[in-house]
Amino acid sequence: MPHTIRCPSGLTGTIRGLKVREERVLADRKIAKAGGVVDELLRACWEETEDYGLYSFDAGKTDWDKVLQGDRFFALLQIRALTYGPDYAFAITYREDACRARIEWELDLDHLPVRPLCGESRDAFLAGSRIETRLPDAGHRVWFRLLTGADERKQLLGVESYLDRFFAKEQSDDADIFSTIAYRVVDGDTLFNLAGPLLRAAAARVRILVGDR
Repeated sequence: MPHTIRCPSGLTGTIRGLKVREERVLADRKIAKAGGVVDELLRACWEETEDYGLYSFDAGKTDWDKVLQGDRFFALLQIRALTYGPDYAFAITYREDACRARIEWELDLDHLPVRPLCGESRDAFLAGSRIETRLPDAGHRVWFRLLTGADERKQLLGVESYLDRFFAKEQSDDADIFSTIAYRVVDGDTLFNLAGPLLRAAAARVRILVGDR
Protein backbone atom coordinates (compact mmCIF):
# COMPACT_ATOMS: atom_id res chain seq x y z
CA MET A 1 0.00 0.00 0.00
CA PRO A 2 1.49 3.39 -0.98
CA HIS A 3 2.59 5.58 1.92
CA THR A 4 2.21 9.29 1.15
CA ILE A 5 4.23 11.96 2.95
CA ARG A 6 4.29 15.75 2.73
CA CYS A 7 7.67 17.41 3.34
CA PRO A 8 8.07 20.80 5.08
CA SER A 9 8.30 22.70 1.78
CA GLY A 10 5.15 21.06 0.41
CA LEU A 11 6.92 18.40 -1.69
CA THR A 12 4.55 15.43 -1.58
CA GLY A 13 5.02 11.87 -2.74
CA THR A 14 4.84 8.17 -1.93
CA ILE A 15 7.66 6.21 -0.30
CA ARG A 16 8.47 2.62 0.58
CA GLY A 17 10.68 1.08 3.24
CA LEU A 18 14.24 -0.10 2.80
CA LYS A 19 14.91 -3.41 1.09
CA VAL A 20 18.00 -5.64 1.20
CA ARG A 21 19.69 -3.65 -1.58
CA GLU A 22 19.35 -0.38 0.36
CA GLU A 23 20.62 -2.09 3.51
CA ARG A 24 23.75 -2.96 1.54
CA VAL A 25 24.06 0.65 0.37
CA LEU A 26 24.26 1.74 4.02
CA ALA A 27 27.29 -0.50 4.49
CA ASP A 28 28.98 0.40 1.19
CA ARG A 29 32.10 2.35 2.08
CA LYS A 30 32.71 3.41 -1.52
CA ILE A 31 29.30 5.07 -1.82
CA ALA A 32 29.75 6.66 1.60
CA LYS A 33 33.11 8.18 0.65
CA ALA A 34 31.48 9.66 -2.46
CA GLY A 35 28.77 11.24 -0.30
CA GLY A 36 26.05 9.35 -2.14
CA VAL A 37 24.33 7.23 0.53
CA VAL A 38 21.44 9.61 1.21
CA ASP A 39 20.80 10.18 -2.50
CA GLU A 40 20.83 6.43 -3.23
CA LEU A 41 18.27 5.80 -0.49
CA LEU A 42 16.00 8.65 -1.52
CA ARG A 43 16.05 7.67 -5.20
CA ALA A 44 15.28 4.05 -4.35
CA CYS A 45 12.57 4.60 -1.74
CA TRP A 46 10.80 7.66 -3.18
CA GLU A 47 8.35 6.02 -5.56
CA GLU A 48 6.25 8.82 -7.03
CA THR A 49 5.92 12.59 -6.70
CA GLU A 50 2.36 13.86 -6.31
CA ASP A 51 3.13 17.55 -5.76
CA TYR A 52 6.46 19.27 -6.46
CA GLY A 53 5.64 22.18 -4.17
CA LEU A 54 8.14 25.01 -4.69
CA TYR A 55 10.44 22.94 -6.93
CA SER A 56 10.56 23.17 -10.72
CA PHE A 57 11.52 19.71 -11.93
CA ASP A 58 10.85 17.89 -15.16
CA ALA A 59 7.68 15.80 -14.97
CA GLY A 60 8.32 12.43 -13.38
CA LYS A 61 11.79 13.35 -12.11
CA THR A 62 12.78 14.53 -8.64
CA ASP A 63 16.28 16.05 -8.59
CA TRP A 64 17.40 15.39 -5.03
CA ASP A 65 20.48 17.58 -5.50
CA LYS A 66 18.13 20.58 -5.63
CA VAL A 67 15.81 19.52 -2.80
CA LEU A 68 16.19 21.37 0.49
CA GLN A 69 18.05 19.56 3.25
CA GLY A 70 15.05 19.77 5.57
CA ASP A 71 12.86 17.94 3.04
CA ARG A 72 15.52 15.28 2.50
CA PHE A 73 15.95 14.67 6.23
CA PHE A 74 12.19 14.52 6.77
CA ALA A 75 11.85 11.96 3.95
CA LEU A 76 14.68 9.87 5.45
CA LEU A 77 12.98 9.86 8.85
CA GLN A 78 9.75 8.68 7.25
CA ILE A 79 11.57 5.93 5.34
CA ARG A 80 13.27 4.86 8.55
CA ALA A 81 9.95 4.76 10.44
CA LEU A 82 8.28 2.83 7.62
CA THR A 83 11.11 0.26 7.61
CA TYR A 84 11.80 -0.30 11.31
CA GLY A 85 8.76 1.24 12.98
CA PRO A 86 8.35 4.71 14.51
CA ASP A 87 9.98 3.95 17.88
CA TYR A 88 13.59 5.09 18.03
CA ALA A 89 15.50 4.23 21.21
CA PHE A 90 18.95 5.65 21.90
CA ALA A 91 21.24 6.63 24.75
CA ILE A 92 22.87 9.94 25.64
CA THR A 93 26.04 10.11 27.73
CA TYR A 94 26.41 13.19 29.92
CA ARG A 95 29.45 15.09 28.71
CA GLU A 96 30.92 16.13 32.08
CA ASP A 97 33.91 13.90 32.91
CA ALA A 98 32.89 13.80 36.55
CA CYS A 99 29.52 12.29 35.68
CA ARG A 100 29.38 10.49 32.31
CA ALA A 101 25.93 9.19 33.21
CA ARG A 102 24.15 7.26 30.46
CA ILE A 103 20.56 8.35 29.88
CA GLU A 104 18.22 6.09 27.92
CA TRP A 105 15.76 7.92 25.67
CA GLU A 106 13.07 7.04 23.16
CA LEU A 107 11.32 9.03 20.45
CA ASP A 108 8.24 8.34 18.36
CA LEU A 109 9.29 9.44 14.87
CA ASP A 110 5.66 9.70 13.81
CA HIS A 111 5.03 12.45 16.36
CA LEU A 112 8.07 14.68 16.02
CA PRO A 113 7.10 18.35 15.59
CA VAL A 114 7.54 19.47 11.99
CA ARG A 115 7.58 23.17 11.09
CA PRO A 116 6.51 23.94 7.51
CA LEU A 117 8.82 26.14 5.47
CA CYS A 118 7.72 29.71 6.18
CA GLY A 119 6.65 32.08 3.42
CA GLU A 120 9.69 34.32 3.86
CA SER A 121 12.12 31.42 3.44
CA ARG A 122 10.11 30.06 0.53
CA ASP A 123 10.26 33.41 -1.27
CA ALA A 124 13.99 33.72 -0.57
CA PHE A 125 14.67 30.23 -1.93
CA LEU A 126 12.76 30.95 -5.12
CA ALA A 127 14.67 34.24 -5.50
CA GLY A 128 18.09 32.60 -5.23
CA SER A 129 18.19 31.55 -1.55
CA ARG A 130 19.97 34.60 -0.14
CA ILE A 131 18.66 35.37 3.33
CA GLU A 132 19.96 38.21 5.48
CA THR A 133 19.79 38.53 9.25
CA ARG A 134 21.70 40.17 12.11
CA LEU A 135 23.57 38.33 14.85
CA PRO A 136 21.86 39.36 18.11
CA ASP A 137 24.99 39.63 20.27
CA ALA A 138 27.67 40.75 17.81
CA GLY A 139 25.31 42.99 15.85
CA HIS A 140 26.84 41.96 12.52
CA ARG A 141 24.71 41.60 9.42
CA VAL A 142 25.13 38.13 7.87
CA TRP A 143 23.65 36.31 4.92
CA PHE A 144 23.09 32.63 4.44
CA ARG A 145 21.26 30.26 2.17
CA LEU A 146 19.12 27.20 2.72
CA LEU A 147 21.13 24.02 2.15
CA THR A 148 20.20 21.62 -0.64
CA GLY A 149 21.18 18.04 -1.44
CA ALA A 150 24.21 19.23 -3.41
CA ASP A 151 25.39 21.20 -0.35
CA GLU A 152 24.80 18.16 1.85
CA ARG A 153 27.05 16.04 -0.35
CA LYS A 154 29.80 18.67 -0.03
CA GLN A 155 29.40 18.50 3.74
CA LEU A 156 29.74 14.73 3.80
CA LEU A 157 32.72 14.78 1.45
CA GLY A 158 34.26 17.39 3.73
CA VAL A 159 33.69 15.13 6.74
CA GLU A 160 35.29 12.20 4.91
CA SER A 161 38.29 14.34 3.95
CA TYR A 162 38.60 15.66 7.48
CA LEU A 163 38.52 12.16 9.00
CA ASP A 164 41.01 10.80 6.47
CA ARG A 165 43.43 13.62 7.27
CA PHE A 166 42.78 13.32 11.01
CA PHE A 167 43.59 9.62 11.12
CA ALA A 168 46.61 10.24 8.92
CA LYS A 169 47.70 12.79 11.56
CA GLU A 170 47.81 15.54 8.98
CA GLN A 171 46.95 19.14 9.72
CA SER A 172 43.49 20.14 8.55
CA ASP A 173 41.61 23.40 8.41
CA ASP A 174 37.89 23.14 9.09
CA ALA A 175 37.35 26.60 7.63
CA ASP A 176 38.57 25.35 4.23
CA ILE A 177 36.54 22.13 4.39
CA PHE A 178 33.28 23.84 5.26
CA SER A 179 33.77 27.21 3.60
CA THR A 180 30.94 26.57 1.15
CA ILE A 181 28.38 26.48 3.94
CA ALA A 182 29.76 29.06 6.39
CA TYR A 183 28.09 32.30 7.38
CA ARG A 184 29.61 35.40 5.79
CA VAL A 185 29.54 38.71 7.62
CA VAL A 186 28.67 41.45 5.13
CA ASP A 187 30.18 44.42 6.91
CA GLY A 188 33.29 42.68 8.23
CA ASP A 189 34.03 40.04 5.58
CA THR A 190 34.60 37.46 8.31
CA LEU A 191 33.67 33.81 8.13
CA PHE A 192 31.89 32.14 11.03
CA ASN A 193 32.74 28.45 10.89
CA LEU A 194 30.03 25.84 11.40
CA ALA A 195 32.16 22.71 11.21
CA GLY A 196 31.39 21.42 14.72
CA PRO A 197 27.58 21.62 14.44
CA LEU A 198 27.65 20.15 10.93
CA LEU A 199 29.76 17.19 12.00
CA ARG A 200 27.34 16.48 14.84
CA ALA A 201 24.35 16.87 12.54
CA ALA A 202 25.80 14.51 9.94
CA ALA A 203 26.48 11.88 12.61
CA ALA A 204 22.98 12.27 14.01
CA ARG A 205 21.36 11.75 10.59
CA VAL A 206 23.21 8.49 10.02
CA ARG A 207 22.52 7.23 13.52
CA ILE A 208 18.79 7.93 13.35
CA LEU A 209 18.52 6.19 9.98
CA VAL A 210 20.35 2.95 10.76
CA GLY A 211 20.03 2.83 14.55
CA ASP A 212 22.57 1.42 16.99
CA ARG A 213 22.93 -1.91 15.24
